[in-house]
Amino acid sequence: MRDLTAKEITMVSGGFSNGTKIPFMKGFLAGPNWPGTVTTLTGIGLAWNIGTAIGDTVNLFNTKVTGMSLGTAIYRTFKLR
Repeated sequence: MRDLTAKEITMVSGGFSNGTKIPFMKGFLAGPNWPGTVTTLTGIGLAWNIGTAIGDTVNLFNTKVTGMSLGTAIYRTFKLR
């Protein structure tokens, strides 16, 4: 698989009208322009909720196994003595 050239991207997308420009780079993310649609905002919320659920699960497991939160375990692991 190869990367598309800037000209090919412009031809396919019609410029940046169908994508979000990436700051400080010569490229864009395909899809609706930011701020996007309701689907984009829903996806951000869903990703946040899934990440929070995973983090809570990891923290609860670590608390059950070690008797301390993940943050405390990381602190104790890397604390300089």
